[in-house]
Amino acid sequence: MDSSEPPPYEGSPLVDVQELTEHAAIEVDACEQTSPEVTLVATTADRNVRYDRPATAILSPFDIPSVWCRVAPSACESPDTFEIPEGWVGHTHPEGCPYYVQPELKVITDANIQDPSIYAKLCGAFYALSEHLVNAQPSLPQDYEIYIYVDEHSDTGRYYLIDYEKRAEFWLRTCTTEELGIPEASSRTNLAHLLQSHFWNHVEFFPHRPVPASLVKELLAILCHARSDHLTSNDSTYPWTAEKYDEHIQILTAAKDFDNPWMTCFIGRAWARIEISRFDHYYGEPYARITRFQKRLPVVEQAHEAELESLVPDGCTYLLSWKEFVAERLTHWEHTSWKAVGLLIANACLLILSRTKWSTSCGLAAATVSTTTLFSGQALVYNHVDMDKVSVHDAIAYLRHIRGKTYGYTPAAMISCLPKALLAWSIIFTAVNMLGIVLEHIDSTFALIGFVGILIVLSLAILFFQHYRSFGSLFSCGRREDDVADLV
Repeated sequence: MDSSEPPPYEGSPLVDVQELTEHAAIEVDACEQTSPEVTLVATTADRNVRYDRPATAILSPFDIPSVWCRVAPSACESPDTFEIPEGWVGHTHPEGCPYYVQPELKVITDANIQDPSIYAKLCGAFYALSEHLVNAQPSLPQDYEIYIYVDEHSDTGRYYLIDYEKRAEFWLRTCTTEELGIPEASSRTNLAHLLQSHFWNHVEFFPHRPVPASLVKELLAILCHARSDHLTSNDSTYPWTAEKYDEHIQILTAAKDFDNPWMTCFIGRAWARIEISRFDHYYGEPYARITRFQKRLPVVEQAHEAELESLVPDGCTYLLSWKEFVAERLTHWEHTSWKAVGLLIANACLLILSRTKWSTSCGLAAATVSTTTLFSGQALVYNHVDMDKVSVHDAIAYLRHIRGKTYGYTPAAMISCLPKALLAWSIIFTAVNMLGIVLEHIDSTFALIGFVGILIVLSLAILFFQHYRSFGSLFSCGRREDDVADLV
């Protein structure tokens, strides 16, 4: 067997596929109309379309019967509205999305099977899938589930299978990562973490089965370790902050009952994030990334802006680093804008004192650059306002958007530094303009020598002020080292 091809799925003893096919045929016959042919393609749990599915609620007046307070609201509705095909069990996700389970066939879907046309498509899709099982005869685990989704606008359905024993996602034939639209993996172990994250995505989307207590206990231990890792290290690879882990731990410890869809959804979502983090950091591999800034992939492009590139080592983004970076950039752009306002006012005053065309031209150039600095700084602040409050997914999408194929982050870095560069040129033009105006107004050699001396003193003072904080930091580091030595 080719080493690049995954081995056959090793599940539990083979189920009776003939019985499965008979069930499928009965289900198809139960449909009121002939089931259309549906082409099934493999998909993954994380590509569920429920959040992007278009739907429209049609409002209309209703008569409220007198028995409303004594019966369930659904019993007061029209039977046709809430009719579910026989053998199916309806559930409602904690977020409000309905989904349906066929326990005998081990099929689950969030397609609207109350619509006869969609239900007919689902029956056809399942029948085609069962025929494939008979022809291919793969070994299936005992505790599995088949997800199928069809809609009214397409004759193509999507499916995947879930193994609850191994906590993995699988399909009925060999699929490539390109075909499934999932990232490439470094090894089968690395790929297993990605498929386990998909399993937990499935649990999150369909929380009708409680999570075993052992996995809840393991999740709590992982969250506690992640919290301590953030508290004792500045380069932890865990995705959230210590405060976020505190909140997750409080939810788990405060819960008295985990046998409900609300807690199952929460646990599935937390586990999915942990498994995808393990996949991103090559958990369990000899080359595992154990600090945030380690790189484990070969560098393809050499010319990357270091500060932006450090936010996405090997394509991974950490929300804490992103927030610190954006907050620092916003503060810098705001301060640069205020300095540009001061220079613009100063240049306006100097233009009044100008006597020659040369000083006037220099003043206009300084004022123009100051204005450009102000507008560029404010434009960057406007475009990035509240960017330090976005989710990690939005941060990843933004960083991918600004990263060019040829020059990487260099264009984005140049735009980010544009206000600072323009401010430097504005200071230079303003200083030259000021010097020219002074020379225009000074008539004696003695006054000129005095002015040059004042400029030298001011320059030395500015240089000392710029480096003062560096010296202070050096002295403070020495004092901290002495304090640590005293403690030891």
